[in-house]
Amino acid sequence: MKKILVNPMEEAYNGQIKAEAVKVIVQRFPKKIVELNTLIDKQLTIDGNNNNGLNIPMITISSDVSKSSETAATMTDKSDGKVSDKSLTDGSNSEAIAVKDNQHLRKMVDILMPQIWELSKYCLSSGVGMNLMVPEMEDGNNFGVEVQHECIEAMIVVENEIQRRVREINAYFPARAELIEKAVKYPDCQDYSRAIQERDLSFQSYCLLSMVTVRNHYMNLHDMVMKNMQKIRKPRSGSTTHLMY
Repeated sequence: MKKILVNPMEEAYNGQIKAEAVKVIVQRFPKKIVELNTLIDKQLTIDGNNNNGLNIPMITISSDVSKSSETAATMTDKSDGKVSDKSLTDGSNSEAIAVKDNQHLRKMVDILMPQIWELSKYCLSSGVGMNLMVPEMEDGNNFGVEVQHECIEAMIVVENEIQRRVREINAYFPARAELIEKAVKYPDCQDYSRAIQERDLSFQSYCLLSMVTVRNHYMNLHDMVMKNMQKIRKPRSGSTTHLMY
């Protein structure tokens, strides 16, 4: 079979990508594990200093404030008797209500999201590097290639899982805003305020567990790759006596 010619510059670049993939897993993953352990312990300490481990304020809105906002939001057109709704944010309401976000959860998200995106970046770059290490398929002696594919598949699974977490985190803010809107509109119904509190509590737990999950992903991927490093680097070493754990 005629050998395919490879551009020297492309080959050199591929070599850099493969070397970087190994470097990320061998050197950076352990550092990220230690860093995340510190962040998790710190977050647990912060939550433990709050009442019952919470920093979730109860949102209460008085009936007077709500009625004044509704009055400003709804204006009657005397010329034809029609009622037109004015947005609280279009400048027509000088008494617009400003509800602050949960600063504790905002800080948690500000810490968590960079960690998630960094893991996503490492999974993508390491996956590409491992793909470049995969040799041509041949009859027999493909166990090492199967190990490579298993490791690549594990990174794809992690990538998909953390992308799902990103969507869940992004969905929290509009959902909370809808509850606050309901609480403003129906101030006598304390269930809305309670729902905001419960949602914040649930989201706080979700953020902390997400941080733990990111740490665990680093640990599992590092462990898997290190145990099979020989097969990943040299999938056809001439021996099939070593099996993947």
